[in-house]
Amino acid sequence: MTAPFTETPPHPADTAQARPIVLSEISEHFDQEEQRLLDKKFKNVKDIEFDLSKQFPFLQRYCAEAQKCTDAKPQALVTSFLSALAANVGNRAFIQCGSRRHFCNIWSIVIGPSSISRKTTSLSLAVGALRSYNRFLRKEYLALMKEYNALAPERQADVEEPVRKYAIYPSAPAEQFLAILKENPNGILEFNEIADFLTKMNKSYNADFKAMITSMFDGIGTERSTRSYGDEYVENPAFSIATATTKEWLLKELDKEHDINSGFMQRFLMCNSNDIDFNALNFGFREGKTSEGVLDLVFEYFQELREMGSIEEPLQIFLSDEAKRLFEEENRAALKPYFDEKQTRMYSYVTRLFNDYFFRFCTLFTLIEYYERGKKADIKNLVVSGDIARYAHRLCYYYLHNVAGFLESELTDTRDDRNERAVVKAFQGWREREITDIITRTMLKNLSHINRKDFEEAVESLEEQQVLDVVKKKARNNKMTTYYRWILNEEKE
Repeated sequence: MTAPFTETPPHPADTAQARPIVLSEISEHFDQEEQRLLDKKFKNVKDIEFDLSKQFPFLQRYCAEAQKCTDAKPQALVTSFLSALAANVGNRAFIQCGSRRHFCNIWSIVIGPSSISRKTTSLSLAVGALRSYNRFLRKEYLALMKEYNALAPERQADVEEPVRKYAIYPSAPAEQFLAILKENPNGILEFNEIADFLTKMNKSYNADFKAMITSMFDGIGTERSTRSYGDEYVENPAFSIATATTKEWLLKELDKEHDINSGFMQRFLMCNSNDIDFNALNFGFREGKTSEGVLDLVFEYFQELREMGSIEEPLQIFLSDEAKRLFEEENRAALKPYFDEKQTRMYSYVTRLFNDYFFRFCTLFTLIEYYERGKKADIKNLVVSGDIARYAHRLCYYYLHNVAGFLESELTDTRDDRNERAVVKAFQGWREREITDIITRTMLKNLSHINRKDFEEAVESLEEQQVLDVVKKKARNNKMTTYYRWILNEEKE
C-alpha cells in the first residue's frame, strides 16, 4: 500500500530561524528505521485465503476425508489432488476453443516449509489411488510377459510383445521418457521436491528435457529422433505433474529471468502454504488405516474418469451460453489491472490460468458432475454449466493471487535481500529456541543454509545496519571464537 503523501519539511538552513532540534523526533526517526528493517528482514507474506466452502463440492468432500488423517492446509491438499484427478483424463476429453483442443493435464507445485506444511503428505494422499492402479498395471504386464515368454520363438514373431503401462511415470532420462510417453500419453510425474526434478533435467544426458516437456504442455504432438529408440512420435501428450518445494529453495535456485518468467514455470499452478499456525499442528499419533478413507473415496472416481472417452475417440465438452459469457467477462476482468499498470510479465500467467486451466477445471468438474448425477448414458452431450464455470473461475483467481503475490513481493527482492533475510530468520529461530541473543558464527551459517560467500556478505551488511554485532570470546581451548549478538531493538516487532 502506498504511504500517504506528506510534505517534506524545509531544511533549517533554508528558514529565517533554524528550528531547535527535538530529541524525541530523532528517537522517533530511529524507531521508524528499526521498524523498516524489521519489516524487511522478517517479511512474512500471509497465504492467500482459500475458502473451501466455495469450492467444487467433490473437492470439499476430499478435503474433509483427507483432514481426518493430516493437518495439511486445504489448498495444499486440493492443489496436489487436481493433478492426480487430471492424470486420469488427459487427452481422453477436450474443450475446443478456436482451432485448439484443450486437453486435461495439470502441473502443480505446493510451496511451503519442510515437514510442518505436510507437502509430502498432500502428494501421497492425492496420488495414493494412482499408485494402487500403477501396481495393478505392473502385475498385468508381468502376467502378459510370462505368457509371451512361454511361446515358441516362431509364435512370438506373430504377436506383439506386451508393453509396460504406467499411471505414474518412473524417473527416466529424456530419451527413455519419450518412449514411455509414446505408450502412455496420460499419467503423472510425481516428485516430492522439484529440486530433484530440475536437477535431473539439467544433466547432460537430459539436454533439452525441460524445453521438450514445456512444449508438450499444450497437448501438441511432438516427433524426436533419439539415439537409443530411433524416431519417436508422441501424439497429443497430456501428462500431469505434481511436486513441491520450499520458498527458500525456489527463490535461491530458479533463475528468475529464465525459469520464473519463462514458459516452464508459467505452466504450474503455484500454491503457497507457508503461513503455518503452530497451535494448529497435530502432533498426535495417527493410525495407519486413517488414509484408507481417502483411498476409498477417490479410487472409484479415478476409475470412472479413466473409462470416460478414449485416446482414439476423445469426448468433446461444450460450454453453455452462460459459461461462454463468464469466460469472456472473467478473462477481461482478470487481465485489465495488469494491463493498465503495464505489468507485462503477468500477462502470460493470466492467460495460462483463464484460458488453459479454466478449461481443464471445467473438464474435470463436468465429468465428475455427470458421473455423480448418473448421466453417463448422455456422455456424448457434455455441457459446462454456469455453476461449473464459476467454480473453475474461483480456482483461477486463487492461483492468480498466489503467483501475483509471489512475483510481486518475493522476486522483487534482490539476492542480497534474500540472503540477509535467511540469516535473520535463522537467528530468530535460534533466539526463540535457545532464548539467547548470542550465537556462534558456525552455527548461524549452518542454520542459514547459504554458501560461505553469501553468508559473509549478508552478515557484513547486517552489521552495518546495526542488526547484528560481532563478539569475540575465548573458548575452553583458549582460542578466540566469533559470535554474533542481536542488537536490533525488538520492541517494535
